Amino acid sequence: MSSSAYYMFRNLGTKQVVGSVSPVLTVSALTRSLKQIKEAALRPPHIREDLWTPFVVAGNLTPDLALRTHLLFARIPKKELTPELLALSKRERIPKIMNQIEDRVTDLCRIYMYLEAKLGREAMPEVKLYWEQEALRNCVEKHGLAWPTFMSHRKLDLIRGRHIANPELVAAITPELPTEEVEASHQR
Repeated sequence: MSSSAYYMFRNLGTKQVVGSVSPVLTVSALTRSLKQIKEAALRPPHIREDLWTPFVVAGNLTPDLALRTHLLFARIPKKELTPELLALSKRERIPKIMNQIEDRVTDLCRIYMYLEAKLGREAMPEVKLYWEQEALRNCVEKHGLAWPTFMSHRKLDLIRGRHIANPELVAAITPELPTEEVEASHQR
């Protein structure tokens, strides 16, 4: 069985977050992924793939579980504004709304808690979460949550700040073709 992964990217400037089943955000993939930012006025005006870096990768997923994670992540409703945020001036409020990192990490924890409850613990693989910043994994505790027991946490190694270097994730990105298919394609 092949191993898949789910990737969460953050914008270096605005701290907005998008999720993807693809390890690299191209301009076309990023255009589609930006629909996850519910408030259209807050989406980045220019699409630059070099401003997005992976900060959490959920590895060792089945392809079905990676797709379920993506679909649930894309359907998370827009957060309501609190009275404290509404009391701020627009100049102070917009950066706080755009900073989605902690909220999206909490949403990821809730997604896996939901999937565990729906599918059962025995149906869940041993999910490995790779973190760019180890401290981010503890932000779920502020919301009274805890990571499910089938998850383990590891360090995400990046090259030049945006290319994944972990060997087990790079192998998942470029799976080897079976030799029969390669030989058959050369004979055509």
